[in-house]
Amino acid sequence: MTEQAHPEWDANYTADTSAPWDIGRPQPAFVRLADEGCLTGRLLDAGCGTGENALLAASRGADVTGIDVAPTAIARARAKASERGLAARFEVADALDLGRLSLTVDTVIDSGIYRRIGQNPCSRDASKSRHRRPPSPSSGRRPLPHRRRSRIITGTFPCQSSASQGKGGPHERWAPGLLREGGNGYRRDKGVHLMVTVGGLPTQSAVDQVLSTTRCVRKGLDTTREVPRELIEDCLRVAMQAPIGSNGLYPHFVVVTDPGKRAAVAGFYKQAWDAYLPLPFSAANLHFEDPVHEAQQAPTVSSAAYLAEHLADVPALVIPCITPRVDGMPLWVQACIWGSVLPQSWSFMLAARARGLASAWTQIHIQFEEEVAAVLGINHAEVQQAALIPVAYPHREDFKPAYREPIQKFTHWDSW
Repeated sequence: MTEQAHPEWDANYTADTSAPWDIGRPQPAFVRLADEGCLTGRLLDAGCGTGENALLAASRGADVTGIDVAPTAIARARAKASERGLAARFEVADALDLGRLSLTVDTVIDSGIYRRIGQNPCSRDASKSRHRRPPSPSSGRRPLPHRRRSRIITGTFPCQSSASQGKGGPHERWAPGLLREGGNGYRRDKGVHLMVTVGGLPTQSAVDQVLSTTRCVRKGLDTTREVPRELIEDCLRVAMQAPIGSNGLYPHFVVVTDPGKRAAVAGFYKQAWDAYLPLPFSAANLHFEDPVHEAQQAPTVSSAAYLAEHLADVPALVIPCITPRVDGMPLWVQACIWGSVLPQSWSFMLAARARGLASAWTQIHIQFEEEVAAVLGINHAEVQQAALIPVAYPHREDFKPAYREPIQKFTHWDSW
């Protein structure tokens, strides 16, 4: 995304007083849309300002990109995202030239920018834009929120709606100078959810944020909320993009949601925890010269002990598996097999984080692998379990990078 200078817009954020549209919190209409489940998937906030609406969507699990021509606004949005531990990316870009963006989105939102400018983003020539008045209540078409009625809008290039048709067939959705005649319908009870496809990749900052804020969450797992099967499957589809040995060693994932089976697995996990805890290499018995690292150990043990007591309550347990088993195989073959399941397992956790979920990595249940296999109908003679990943919505969203000792201590150039 190319940064472009627009000092007239940036002045709105460098002045002593705040811009009138920057109210320091999400617009109420967007809060209502978020509560209705409309701000989901890959979302673009066009003209995001300091990012409050975008960050709201990110806190609800959306994969968010916010753009604005004002560098000061984008800098503030990035700072807010960092402070809140939210995986939203913000870039200086022109909302009137969306064709230059390299990204794929499902939903586009804006809080008045296109109405104020009155220009078709498909064209840099304002004279080519067409203005449409909002439909009246008697027209049979529902006006979408704008400013005070903040709205979800369609893209500026040919697109297909992923929403279901409203009663009464297709409707033209109102957006001045933006929408085409006879667009697809909208879902009356859920707002508008739209698909816009332009090839591309997420920005490096967004990738780095997900990589550095995907934590092992144990006490912070919300055990009262069910995780939709579709969301877990979406994470697994992403995870399957990780490398696999010989382009053929596909991992398998056993997803345990049945309360009885979760309880049985949790029972063996608790036994494994009790056996692990006194071992010399357990987190409780490892100590470090680095004082910050040392200070992390006690909270880590407390958190892990909590999970051992409450694992049965976590709504979904994901167990990555691989076949064939590694028993008795040469070390290099074992490495190839493990390398075809562990990257996918971590990718699953990253995808879950990007979608507003939290998870934890653990493997100690493998002490009772055969017993767990019997509970879940896994053929233990052929299938190797690789990890156990509890998955839930988090109680909070403000995950931050963990402390790690300097990389110079663990990096070796050309020789050990």
